[in-house]
Amino acid sequence: MRVEKQTVTVDGSTFDVRRKDDRVEVIRTNMEAVFSLRAILPRASDAVRKATGCMPKDGTWQGDQAVMQVRVDCP
Repeated sequence: MRVEKQTVTVDGSTFDVRRKDDRVEVIRTNMEAVFSLRAILPRASDAVRKATGCMPKDGTWQGDQAVMQVRVDCP
């Protein structure tokens, strides 16, 4: 995305978060066994909120348990 990353840790999961406009890329950088996107979404959502101050939009998550994209709604 060619924007500066913010590194955020939520409940033992570490994410690099990059935001450009209403798009956010979330990359999980730590080693842990996570077998589905659904399993990591609560922590990834918290990471997006902490890093950007924006709320992830329901139904816009894409990717897998390591690299995710989501659209956000910002105040």
